[in-house]
Amino acid sequence: KWPMLSELHLHALMFAYNEGYSKAYDGRVFPNPFSENGSQAAAWQLGTDDGTEARAAQHPRTDGGGRGQD
Repeated sequence: KWPMLSELHLHALMFAYNEGYSKAYDGRVFPNPFSENGSQAAAWQLGTDDGTEARAAQHPRTDGGGRGQD
């Protein structure tokens, strides 16, 4: 059974996720500012992955690979 997260730990995870998400969504590329492993590093990576996915969905492709690009 997993232990409950403390409020401070939850805030740290949310901060790490939001940092990764916002930087990836803006198109910025940064190394993981948290440790190589651990919950904050994992949260940052999840946020980065989600931000990259959201950016790809929101911004039109510029490589000529979309519809109407004949």
